[in-house]
Amino acid sequence: MTKCPESLSDDELRALADDLSDRIDMLDNDGDGAPAELINQWAQADRELSRRAAVACRKAGGYSATFNVDGETLEYELKARTLEDAEAEAKSGATAMAHMSHHRVTVERINNPIDEEER
Repeated sequence: MTKCPESLSDDELRALADDLSDRIDMLDNDGDGAPAELINQWAQADRELSRRAAVACRKAGGYSATFNVDGETLEYELKARTLEDAEAEAKSGATAMAHMSHHRVTVERINNPIDEEER
């Protein structure tokens, strides 16, 4: 990847993630499997998309959760609109992520909505 995902515009980042995903799918469908570097590039782009969605959600009055997945920190937006619901959704999400990934997943923190003063 010539640019880091953080330096790309939202449209450029979505296009990059889509392109990488298509390339991975094509290689997997051909039976060769995708190179680890290609998968890593897609994962970086996908994590940045998720982080941006989480920040946008918080700016709109919602919550996000920061998870620790086998030592890696990932932030995801939540649908919840109250802290109590956000905590329950994050806990449920961690359980689902752990089940699907077979990694240890914990909720590091719930990220509150960003108010006008923080913007």
